[in-house]
Amino acid sequence: FDFSMLYITFDVGVDFYFARSRLLERLSTLSANDLPQGVSPQLGPEATALGQVFWYTIDSQDSKGQTTSGWDLHEKRTLQDFYIKYALNAVPGVAEVASIGGFVQEYQIDIDPYKLDVYDISLQKVVSAIRQAGRDLGAQTMEINQIEYYVRGLGAVRNQQQLEAVVIGYDGNTALRLKDIAQVALGPAPRRGVLDKAGQEAVGGVIVAAYGENPKEVIARIHQKIHQLNAALPQRINAKGTQSRLQIVPFYDRSHLIQETIGTLKHTLWTELIITLLVIGAMTFHLRESILVALLLPVAMLVSFVAMKAYGLQAHLLSLAGIAIAIGSVVDFGIVLLDSIRRHRAKETAHRLHLYYQAIKEVAPSLITAAASTLVSFLPILLLEGTEGKLFKPLALTKTFTLTAALITTLLLLPALTHSAFSSKRLIQHLKPLMLLLLIIVGVSALKWIGPWSGTGLLIFALGQTWMHFKPNNYPTFLKPLTQFSLILSLAAVLATYWRPLGGENTPWQEYTFVVAVIGSMLAFFYFLRRYYANMLSWCLQNKKLFLSIPIGLLGIAVLAWVGAPTLLPKNANNWWAGLNKVFPGLSSTFMPALDEGSFLYMPSALPNIGIQEGTRILHTLDKAAANIPEIKSVVGKLGRAETVLDPAPLSMYENLIQYHPEYFTDPNGRLLRFQV
Repeated sequence: FDFSMLYITFDVGVDFYFARSRLLERLSTLSANDLPQGVSPQLGPEATALGQVFWYTIDSQDSKGQTTSGWDLHEKRTLQDFYIKYALNAVPGVAEVASIGGFVQEYQIDIDPYKLDVYDISLQKVVSAIRQAGRDLGAQTMEINQIEYYVRGLGAVRNQQQLEAVVIGYDGNTALRLKDIAQVALGPAPRRGVLDKAGQEAVGGVIVAAYGENPKEVIARIHQKIHQLNAALPQRINAKGTQSRLQIVPFYDRSHLIQETIGTLKHTLWTELIITLLVIGAMTFHLRESILVALLLPVAMLVSFVAMKAYGLQAHLLSLAGIAIAIGSVVDFGIVLLDSIRRHRAKETAHRLHLYYQAIKEVAPSLITAAASTLVSFLPILLLEGTEGKLFKPLALTKTFTLTAALITTLLLLPALTHSAFSSKRLIQHLKPLMLLLLIIVGVSALKWIGPWSGTGLLIFALGQTWMHFKPNNYPTFLKPLTQFSLILSLAAVLATYWRPLGGENTPWQEYTFVVAVIGSMLAFFYFLRRYYANMLSWCLQNKKLFLSIPIGLLGIAVLAWVGAPTLLPKNANNWWAGLNKVFPGLSSTFMPALDEGSFLYMPSALPNIGIQEGTRILHTLDKAAANIPEIKSVVGKLGRAETVLDPAPLSMYENLIQYHPEYFTDPNGRLLRFQV
């Protein structure tokens, strides 16, 4: 009674467009006798089920942008089907625009059965006459005055009167028309989908991006087209005497998710970069080494992006996550190499270049072995197939690219940079005044744009370094650790400003105190570990059994938390370990990780045979209840299916797309906005 869907699953690795072409070839071989009358199979759009990147409604608004009346649902649906749909479908990268909601206007013929009996006309004859009247006919040609004319008949019905004048038969010498036996009127077509916006029926559309297209670029072109369409949509004066103009209003736009995902990655990378400078500076008290190690991060990421482009790997959530995960290993390579160089430089021989060679030669095999062990461990992930392979391969590939780039950069680029930074003393002495001036400018800028704590610390460090450079003999010895400590506190202030681990609602002082306390305690622990490592190692070797009991006990607790106490321990409520069942119930598993998109899709289901009127009433009730929640920005509900093969939802399925108000004010790129009060 409605439609049927046929899903065809191809093997992994089959080209998308090759599969479509093969299907089209098979469909073209079907003859008219292979399928029932009126059935015409068609292939779905060149998109996937994840291609629905943009949803919108057509709202009537006044001059202030407030929702108003003045347009019927069938008028909005007609505008959507015959104007907006085709305009948006012409946007490059759009595979399909599907309509949803409203009423499709059609001619409805109400035949009087008594008149059919009086005139002795069958219903099939009426249907055949209407079908023949609506056909376009091509006839012969006629030559008049040496000019050839084509003869054709256009069967398009333009209004209700033309349909009423269709000749059904003859009663003697009188033509029997459709209006003589039936009433012709305009009415809504039966529908299998309803769209609701905050408790009111609406008309809208779903835009599907083509396979392989960049959704961000497609959505940007869609916004540009909608801006042009909104300026050309009709307007009128409604019954209240106010202006009512139709406008295309988006209610789901995946570009926000894309921007927030990219913004989260950028924020994470900047945070990790600052933490790297902070940790290395606090542990080594050497600024140049910290900068050299930190330079490995952007270089390794850039090389990884080049490899992704060459491999044809798209930048999405999991592929970018692989880069973020690999940053720790990238920094480790540089720290190990610089530590070896520092130990060899302490010998202070004349052949400085030979010392660098020996330092690199000493740690290079270990670095290559460490990188190889990590990369080889990714082989099981890289050999995954099916859905698991599509999900986890990008993460493993990007981490492989990043680690490989970091290893090559560490062994080839970092030694040259280190040799230039520590060996060219004359060049450094000439450039140092310019660098100090630049550092003072950065400190003043940080004082204005970032915060007083970060700017003050940078200025103290810059002024102290300037004093030491121009008057090294009059420089107090206690100022050197003081300036270095101020730089560390300044980096901690910058980290607290951009990281905001406690959330945006806390004061900068609270954020700063938390960052200093957490990172300071961790650094103190690692400083203690480095200082007393030899004594701790000696105790562990002398008390092997006692020490090994600690990791074995931790391993047992981990297994208990993973599998669960009810599985490992005997099921007896009287035993003393019965309370462990609540503490260690076992870890549940899920295939897809949760994604906080800032929206919620509520999908209840009704009885399979529910009618459209009752389903619409329930949809209105759900949307009104959700719209009254203060945290909800908008709610748009869908009942049934949109006019696309990608949406096989029955009338018993509800889809309520709920958009939350953002927790904090953000810019278009998803970054938190900061205000000066």
